[in-house]
Amino acid sequence: MGRHSASSGSPEPENRWSSKHIVGLIRPDAGEVLVDGQNVSELDLEELNQLRRDIGYVFQFAALFDSMCIANNVAMGLRRIPGMYDEEIMARARECLTLVDLGGVGGRYPSELSGGMLKRAGLARAIATRPKYLLYDEPATGLDPVTLTVIGRLIVRMKEELGVTGIVITHDNGQCAPDFRPDCDAARRPDPDQWDG
Repeated sequence: MGRHSASSGSPEPENRWSSKHIVGLIRPDAGEVLVDGQNVSELDLEELNQLRRDIGYVFQFAALFDSMCIANNVAMGLRRIPGMYDEEIMARARECLTLVDLGGVGGRYPSELSGGMLKRAGLARAIATRPKYLLYDEPATGLDPVTLTVIGRLIVRMKEELGVTGIVITHDNGQCAPDFRPDCDAARRPDPDQWDG
């Protein structure tokens, strides 16, 4: 079964460095970033692309394409998988939308959804490729307390039902950590203004 970790610290963009290191978009100046025992900075392009296929990314503001219906947004990553046919792709998109409690909205467009629904659609897209890991970028941003609770429960559901390991990147660990208890590993990054040296 997957685990959850929360990384919190200074507000963006510094806090997003963690996710960029994990997927190999940037390399560390010192030290190592290990994913599944592999040093990410030593991977060649093919190995890096394979690693990235194992990681789903839930963007802070969903990053859905306005000109595409929700089902096609969710199906986007699946279309890059060789051997998947359109019928199978759309069935998986519907399955993922149902898993995040958005069954029946696949034909709607992003402009027709609330902020919480957009977050859930972004999560459906991230799980469509059946990743081992999910990176959540500021999942609580812009949400009212009720919707925040819904998103927190969905994050836990992804771990429990899909066995996905989740990493939450946030500047406010207090907003997310309660939803992960009892098994959230919280790693707090110090505020640069409070460093001693």
